[in-house]
Amino acid sequence: MVPHAGPDDNLFGMTKRFHEHCPAVLKPQTKASNAKELSFGKLDSGYKVATAGSIQTGRSETIQYFHGSEVAFWPHAQKHAAGIRQAIADLDETEVIFESTANGIGNVFHSEWKVAERGDSVFEPIFIPWYWHTEYEAAPSPEWQLPSAFGDYEHVYGLRRSQTYWAWLKNREMGIIAGGSADEPCWQFRQEYPANADEAFQTSGAETFIGAVQVLKARKSSVERYGPIILGIDPARGGSDKTGVIDRQ
Repeated sequence: MVPHAGPDDNLFGMTKRFHEHCPAVLKPQTKASNAKELSFGKLDSGYKVATAGSIQTGRSETIQYFHGSEVAFWPHAQKHAAGIRQAIADLDETEVIFESTANGIGNVFHSEWKVAERGDSVFEPIFIPWYWHTEYEAAPSPEWQLPSAFGDYEHVYGLRRSQTYWAWLKNREMGIIAGGSADEPCWQFRQEYPANADEAFQTSGAETFIGAVQVLKARKSSVERYGPIILGIDPARGGSDKTGVIDRQ
C-alpha cells in the first residue's frame, strides 16, 4: 500500500520535478534535499514546504517569499497568518501570496480579502474568474438546449457557447451534491468556479437576495426614464414588518 499524499507532498513533488528538469545553466546547486526541503548551498537559500496542520508552521524562520495555498481551508489560519507575517521582513524583494478557493465568509481568507478590497491592506486583491482558463470548454452535444439561466450567464460574462456548456456540465455534477437543478447555477458551482468575487464568498446553500447575474444584466440594460422610482425592501427577510417603500420623484 502507498500512503496517501497530502497537498504539501503534491506541491513539493512539483518543485522537485521542476528542479530536476531545470536546464543546467539555470539549475541551482543542491546542498541538501529531503522530503520537504531543498537547500541551495551557493545561493545560501532554500525551498521548504510545510503543512497547515501544524500550529507552529512558519514561526522562528526568516522567509523572503511565501506562498500560502488554499488558505481558506487552513485549520489554524489565524495563528499561521500572524506567525508567518512576523517571519517576513517588510523590505524590498519580499513577497507574500495568500491563494485559495473561497470557503464561505468570516474566516481569515475572507477577512484578508475584504480589507485588501477596501484598500486598507498591504495586500493587493486579485481575482481570477474560471472562464480565463482556456481548458474549461466543451463542445455542446447536438440535442442540448441552452437553459434560460445559463443564457443570461453567458450574456453577462461574454462567454463562448463551449464555455457555457462546460459550466452547465460542471454545474450538473455539483447540483446533484448541492440538491439543485442542472439548469440553474447552484451555490457550490459558484463557489468552486466563481465568475466574480461576490460569488466566491458564500455560505453553504445560501442564495443572495438578488443574484450577481441579474445585477450585472440590469447594469447593461438601458430603461427610458418614466415616473417615480418605487423600491420595495425586505430588510429583515422575515417577521411581520416586511416591506418598506421609497417613492422618489
